[in-house]
Amino acid sequence: MNREDQELLTRTSAGTPMGDLLRRYWLPVQLSAQLQPGGPICRLRRLGEDLVIARAPDGTLVALAASCPHRGASLHLGHNEAGGLRCVYHGWKFDPRGQCVEMPNEPEQNRFCDRVKTRAYACRERGGVVWLHVGAADEASPLPDLEWNLDARCPAHLHASVRECNWLQAMGGDLDSSHIGVLHARFDDPSAPTVPGAAMPGSWAIGMQMVRGRGAPYLEVVDTAYGALYTARRPLEDGSDYHRVHPFLFPCHTMLGGGGEPGQLSFNGKYWVPIDDTHTWMLDWHYRPETPWTEAECAAIERARYPFAAGAVPGPEDDYGRDRRLEGTRMFWGVVSNPLQDRAVEESMGAIANRDDEHLGPADAMIIRVRKRLLAAARALRDDGAPPPGAETPRLYRVRPVGVVLPRGTGSGYSTLWLTLGLGERRPRPRLVTIEPDTDKASLARETFARCGVTELVEQRVADAAAELQTLGPLAFVFMDHGPSNYEACRESLISGLVPGGLLAVDNIDSHRRLAASFVRRVEADPRVECCVVHVGKGVLVARRR
Repeated sequence: MNREDQELLTRTSAGTPMGDLLRRYWLPVQLSAQLQPGGPICRLRRLGEDLVIARAPDGTLVALAASCPHRGASLHLGHNEAGGLRCVYHGWKFDPRGQCVEMPNEPEQNRFCDRVKTRAYACRERGGVVWLHVGAADEASPLPDLEWNLDARCPAHLHASVRECNWLQAMGGDLDSSHIGVLHARFDDPSAPTVPGAAMPGSWAIGMQMVRGRGAPYLEVVDTAYGALYTARRPLEDGSDYHRVHPFLFPCHTMLGGGGEPGQLSFNGKYWVPIDDTHTWMLDWHYRPETPWTEAECAAIERARYPFAAGAVPGPEDDYGRDRRLEGTRMFWGVVSNPLQDRAVEESMGAIANRDDEHLGPADAMIIRVRKRLLAAARALRDDGAPPPGAETPRLYRVRPVGVVLPRGTGSGYSTLWLTLGLGERRPRPRLVTIEPDTDKASLARETFARCGVTELVEQRVADAAAELQTLGPLAFVFMDHGPSNYEACRESLISGLVPGGLLAVDNIDSHRRLAASFVRRVEADPRVECCVVHVGKGVLVARRR
């Protein structure tokens, strides 16, 4: 990655392209439980800005710039009173809008409260989280529609911590599925956390057992309206594949997990909020939508992920508590707990990692894609004033991560599932039709759609594709992954049915080169389309109607 892109991605102070992008979103900044009515005023630093936040005696949240505009004393030292925060230096008091309302060190006739105002930040509270809009208050849109933060019946378990490195490299671990089977490997029990003796509730153990010891994953990545999405596919012994489908949501939200038995479906995610360019505030949430966590289960999550007492978390000065006695027999690496292992390797890169000499491979596809998405969004905002993805569309965030076992090969509905996820919450909703002549494969696809919660979004037809295509009307996009021997029978219906600018994507062109050769030649010679073959995967012919 060149130096210009590195600087753009990692610098988040006011006036930088990435800083301006992040300031267009609501960001979680504090746990609600840490703010008591009339309690202490808390210091915060987010995106390089120092501020204070408190809960007034009546429960109202107040978030102001940290320095008193009189002489610069910190309001953190002040009093949290009814109606605002008071500086202890000269007694100036500021209401939640930042307006100075009292100036007791001046004679009454000399007071100029109406001319003094400090920066006030828009803040809201929902689901145990305090959200802050670091940008201009009048730019604040509704909070994102995040299921884990909206469900009052099944509240998420929350934990906040700090990584001493840049936000982009801190977030990188959650965009990288391939390290799970290495850094987090357990030799004695593949379903156990990296904290000996601990156990995770929910479906966490099921997912880990599917991932560990399965070899390197095969990644596929797509862009979405809210950010990006990838599946990490791992082959299983019975001929099926385990997919971990994980979204990245602008600007700094990752989701992991999914799957499990009925009643145990659970998943987790993290927000990676820059404190400044070299420190990151991480909000780690665990959510089970069907059954609320019990107190005992919340305690189990803490033991399995954050087993250290406050103030006693190992750090770089003692190699993060590395216990070499665990290595080679029970764990691959002797640092205890997944979050601490991730933190150790991320911080070992330096406060801001130098990416000049990176050597990225196919397993890093999601990291590459997210960087590109962030760069494009920051430049589009800077150069054209383009609205950042998702910032003004809360409904785009109504997504879950998925962990699912799918039969390998055609007929499982996998291609249709990808198209459904890629469409996100687009309105008006495009009509999505899948055609499968084999009743057994159609039934298998129907099960896949149901397990992934997309049944209502897909119109499924059990029919011959060549005949059925003639009944569909104008086609904006067609993806074919049927056997190449059947492509020629559909060719005329496909091309004539495409609207101007419509796209046709046909898979298996390279893997079945001889069978597909005649079809490819005829499409290339058709004056109604322009086309090319993209030699990735099994080879895809892409044609666009003129």
